[in-house]
Amino acid sequence: MNANHEFLLFYTAVRWLSKGNVINRVFEMKDEIMLFLETQGRKDIVVHFEDEAWNKRVAYLADIFDQLNKLNLKLQGRETHVLLFQDSLRAFVSKLQIWGQKTNIGNITMFEKLCGVMDESQIQLDQFLKDEITEYLQSLERKSSVTSLSYHRNKRPWKGTHFLLSLMYPASQMKSKMNFWI
Repeated sequence: MNANHEFLLFYTAVRWLSKGNVINRVFEMKDEIMLFLETQGRKDIVVHFEDEAWNKRVAYLADIFDQLNKLNLKLQGRETHVLLFQDSLRAFVSKLQIWGQKTNIGNITMFEKLCGVMDESQIQLDQFLKDEITEYLQSLERKSSVTSLSYHRNKRPWKGTHFLLSLMYPASQMKSKMNFWI
């Protein structure tokens, strides 16, 4: 096989950043994974890899996790402080708003992998996927804004950990996740 990666990392319980890396690997190696699954007789799973709608969703997830990983890296390091955190968070929320507006009019150029899948299949962005993406971006925006406000009230120097955890975990799991960082 002619792939950039020789191994697909398989985790059962990973942090969300690693999940983003796994999604990227699955997206990049989808042909090889599909071939492997066919040789293993797993037609029930191969069906998903052949489904264009499923491939578009995986491409979008890979794109959005890339953006979340970039934000996470920006919020880390010795030179990170509350003002930089605030600016980075505001910029990310603004991006989410702009991406939502662009997606509503059918412009998905900010999602590189999704654009690639769309170009390969030579079809337009369907209304259902457009609505899904817009709804998810709005959800991220709401969570980002609420977390930003709660960060100022709590005055805890988590350097973005609370924000990033809240994007990926339901509220019921947040307390156990935050206990690790406190």
